[in-house]
Amino acid sequence: MGLAYAVEGKAKSITCIEINADYVRVGKKIVPSANWIHADIFNIDFAQFGIFDCAISNPPFGTVKETGYAGKYKGGQFEYKVMELASRLARYGVFIIPQMSANFEYSGKPSFREVESPKATAFREQTKIVMQPNCGIDTSIYKDQWRGVSPICEIVICEFPEIDNSQEQIESAQADLFDSLLAA
Repeated sequence: MGLAYAVEGKAKSITCIEINADYVRVGKKIVPSANWIHADIFNIDFAQFGIFDCAISNPPFGTVKETGYAGKYKGGQFEYKVMELASRLARYGVFIIPQMSANFEYSGKPSFREVESPKATAFREQTKIVMQPNCGIDTSIYKDQWRGVSPICEIVICEFPEIDNSQEQIESAQADLFDSLLAA
């Protein structure tokens, strides 16, 4: 909801996908101009939307039970699965992920430092997606405002230059997704 609210008025259109029905209900009140979809992101027919200019996400972190993911990334980190899916649907993406999943440290640190965990390396090697640092936003200043678990996060930016804007590419990605659902 917060991300949709932040871009409202700055984007031609906004499509929000949320698995939590309560968040969708509230989101429709806060950002009524957005197209709200109550669904698991891995079980949506994206062919109806075409290519998005930008994917913005604050996905659940770590190993999260999901169904329907069919992608190049073979690890268990949910945030990487969302990023890989976005690479097939958008020209670029902006993601809020745990600092340990990024390939750099900035938030809460005295200075920027490139550091890549083995999980981040596996993600990069399997998907060819390169995470870039944001423009210097230190998310640790918001840590005390988060409810529950408060990991230090980073905002990463990814360009997806190899996205094919053709309907054929979208339909192929969708077919892969449905094939994985049938096999499950």
